Amino acid sequence: MTYWFESHTRSKRPVLAKNANYVAMAILKIWLILIEAPLLAFVWLTLLGTVSTGFSLWFVYRQSGQKISKWHASVRTTCSLLSQSWPLALSGVTVMIQARLDQVMLGSIIGDGEVGQYSVAMQLIDAVTFIPAIIVSTFAPHIVRAKAVDRDLYHSWLLNVYRLMVLLFLAIAAPTLLFGEYFVLVLFGPDYARAGALLPLFVLRLFFAYFGIARTLFIMNEGLFKHALVTTSAGTIVNALLNYMLIPAFQSEGAIVAAIVSFAITIFIMDAFRPDTRINFKLMLHAVLTPNKTGFMRLLGATPPPPTTPAGT
Repeated sequence: MTYWFESHTRSKRPVLAKNANYVAMAILKIWLILIEAPLLAFVWLTLLGTVSTGFSLWFVYRQSGQKISKWHASVRTTCSLLSQSWPLALSGVTVMIQARLDQVMLGSIIGDGEVGQYSVAMQLIDAVTFIPAIIVSTFAPHIVRAKAVDRDLYHSWLLNVYRLMVLLFLAIAAPTLLFGEYFVLVLFGPDYARAGALLPLFVLRLFFAYFGIARTLFIMNEGLFKHALVTTSAGTIVNALLNYMLIPAFQSEGAIVAAIVSFAITIFIMDAFRPDTRINFKLMLHAVLTPNKTGFMRLLGATPPPPTTPAGT
């Protein structure tokens, strides 16, 4: 249902529904912590959150005049999608491995105590990764239509999404650098002071996470699923090697540096070497240098309706 709203550039209602559920579940989790509820209560709450989110999306879908009963499955379409998207699915798996490999290796080399400090800092950073995902899903339909109309307009949309990622990163990074250690002490206590000291390095990792989410717009529109698999696989291998080299000497700081380097290779560097992805590398680099020139309002006014006939006919 979420994809239907995104395809019609009407993401406001499902986003509000999901965010309302997210806030409600967060409040309930805090309440369960305060009353020292058993672990099973959190399991049931997680299930309740999933059901509640699904019901909320169904409700706003119905309010928009749509019915699930009108949905029909197509075996041919399903097979076609699977044949095209298997590299992207594997890429998603490798991204998960790349993102969590540092914790596994840190625990095996240093110990669980260091992993605990590392994980607390990572949780605070991961808590704000939903914001670029919402932005990307909101602008995705505009970018698809722009690509069908004009290549330059399509590149302008991508450039401005990347610029928005830079601005968002700066908005998150500034308070994190200034007050991050204080937040950790308030939320987790003095036992996790080391986690607060790790936050400045983790902020750099957040920069690449934001661009990685936005880069999916280019990958999806260009159908570069195998390229995505190659880049994430290369990044995962580099991450493993650097973790092995850096963790014994630098502990958590070494793991964070390894992750930053591996994501830089996955998201930026490898796009610079292929002729068909070099334009994306240039757009991302341009966005980093000119975040102050974001111009979505101009683009919204310039985007014509999608063509009624295929391009080139």
